[in-house]
Amino acid sequence: MTEIIYHYTSGQGLMGILSNSEIHCSHISFLNDPSEHEYFDEILAKLFESNPDCKSIYYELYNESYFGITYSMHDFYVLSFSKNEDSLSMWNYYAKGNGYNLGLNINNIIDRNREKFRGLFMVELLYDKIQQYQQLKNFIKSFKKDLIKFKNIDNTVSDNEYAFHNLVERFNNGLIEKRYTFKHSAYSREEEIRILIALPEIYDNEVHFRISNNGVVVEFIKLDLNLEKDLRVITIHPLGSTLHEAGVKRFIRSMTTSKSLKIIKSIIPFRNV
Repeated sequence: MTEIIYHYTSGQGLMGILSNSEIHCSHISFLNDPSEHEYFDEILAKLFESNPDCKSIYYELYNESYFGITYSMHDFYVLSFSKNEDSLSMWNYYAKGNGYNLGLNINNIIDRNREKFRGLFMVELLYDKIQQYQQLKNFIKSFKKDLIKFKNIDNTVSDNEYAFHNLVERFNNGLIEKRYTFKHSAYSREEEIRILIALPEIYDNEVHFRISNNGVVVEFIKLDLNLEKDLRVITIHPLGSTLHEAGVKRFIRSMTTSKSLKIIKSIIPFRNV
């Protein structure tokens, strides 16, 4: 996976990110596709229809209590990026004529924030239904050997009970991650990579709120940035003018002395009619 990925944002978003050296992860309930969980369940149901072996493994290891507790005792937050550095669909959706994208070093951001948020990981989304089906099938079947081993030993031994508990935990945590990896093919042009954070309820002091451009109150948490180390390029919207470019250059000079940071304009030919 490439180290540099791109976050599309409005002019106001750019100012907030650069001024505060932070970037926001919004609560999972504010995703642009509200049907993601239902979509995953559809893939799972089709897999069970065609592969009884997977269905059997799933019901041996799926723990509704653990799964439910993991959800109920955590809030999930998402920060979305794209692999595409200059995408017309992304400009139209996220920036709407008043935007920029920031090319950021994803590994630096994760390393810097992992101590504060232990339940932080990165996922690259899959949009192809055949690939989703195959990945889910491979994931479930990868537990078959361990499951057979535990069926053939004395599970009353405490060490074995502990090891089986770890197997169940690994399976259920993997399912949670897969739920946030599969997305409908209609969104494939986003080429999305996510930072996903599972935040325990005891971390309420990390939670903040803001008003969106549409007047919606959005819950979010903050990830720290180091502009010198993390920010590699700022790209200006296709409709951006020389004033946009000059303004960003003057502003960024007041924020960082980085010599490697590039400020460029989108090469997409576009005009507002």
